[in-house]
Amino acid sequence: MKLKRLLSTILSVSILGGISFVYADSSEPKQQARDLNPQPTLPSETPTESPIEIGLKREKDKFESRCPGKFIVTKKTIERVDHFLLARTLSCINEVFDRYENITASFVNCLKAQSEDEGTFFRIAVMDKSAFAQFLYHGVNEQEIKLNLKDYSFHDGIPATFHHRFIISKHIESGFSSPVDTSRIYEAILLHEMGHWIAYNCGYTLRSSVGEIEEKSKALGLKCTDSLRRIMERGYVIDMQESQELKERAIRIEVLEIAREIYDCYETFISTYGEKNDAEWIAEVCKHAWGSREPNGLGKAMLYWLAERNKQFGHNK
Repeated sequence: MKLKRLLSTILSVSILGGISFVYADSSEPKQQARDLNPQPTLPSETPTESPIEIGLKREKDKFESRCPGKFIVTKKTIERVDHFLLARTLSCINEVFDRYENITASFVNCLKAQSEDEGTFFRIAVMDKSAFAQFLYHGVNEQEIKLNLKDYSFHDGIPATFHHRFIISKHIESGFSSPVDTSRIYEAILLHEMGHWIAYNCGYTLRSSVGEIEEKSKALGLKCTDSLRRIMERGYVIDMQESQELKERAIRIEVLEIAREIYDCYETFISTYGEKNDAEWIAEVCKHAWGSREPNGLGKAMLYWLAERNKQFGHNK
């Protein structure tokens, strides 16, 4: 063939995923054709974080932005813990902090007043009790939420999420625990503990006398623990623990009154565990209220009470 110019088609496959045809004049050096579609240098392979690890880091960073230096968990413990559960645990704390900004702001100011080595707020530790988690306090400046390591760790390679889902679902079905949406099963434990946290940190001031609280308790059919009965008989409190116990009874009464007056709800029972004492009742109602898209009358009343308390916080109204 007497063609002055021959065209050849070079098929090149792009490393970026596309396929392109490059038409090169055969009279040009072949090197020029290659230069028209240079092969990019492959980046060195780096391990990518899983969505769970990304979520855990996000929640941990958010928590520490408010409570710097208060995430007390050793590296060895982190390696043993189910990271999915830990991320959901931290998300619960952040959720409550976000929802009640005024209450949280006061709490965070107390934390900032501490020295770096004073007090803790969040840690995972082996606990003697069978509880999944606990909220403990020894005064405003020393509070902590403790998770039970055995309940948040892998067992023979099985994630703790399976254990949580099985146990909590059974507790809800039996009425031992207050209900939450299926999507919040893994957060139920910490929603309960944050109920204890907010009851202690909401700055509630008693507005009724011991005698008035006793009369309202009888009218609502509320039982008294032995320690609360002693307060009623004495007519006054003698220490911080008794003061907190009386406040929790007063909070329960106010929430029940709101439930009746606003939501036409005359129910007082939230769960079997909630009948243990007023502190557990408050925590169980909080868990249900925060963990349900459509809470019952008690849950709605608690949300109303907390919203008002957050608005009034610091004014003792």
